[in-house]
Amino acid sequence: MLTAFVVVSATLAYVVNRPRWQKVALVLSSVPVAILCNLIRLVVTAILYMVASGETAERFFHDFAGLTMMPLAVLILIGELWIMARLIVDDDDGRSRSRL
Repeated sequence: MLTAFVVVSATLAYVVNRPRWQKVALVLSSVPVAILCNLIRLVVTAILYMVASGETAERFFHDFAGLTMMPLAVLILIGELWIMARLIVDDDDGRSRSRL
């Protein structure tokens, strides 16, 4: 799944009209995003093991969780782009500056 996350983030970086550093940051963040999505999947599966049966958790882990990881990762990447857009403003002369 890590390869898929990198490919999705690289495709998203290619499609968006952003400065090069934001595109690089987006692609580099695909590894932490992949780790976060897998962590969320494992936590939900562990909770299902505790609350429901092992069979239910196993079915969720293999069927549903794998399909939901990619949309979750895309939402996180889009959220990252949104945050970067709010942190940086362009001056009238085209230079970027931080809002902080």
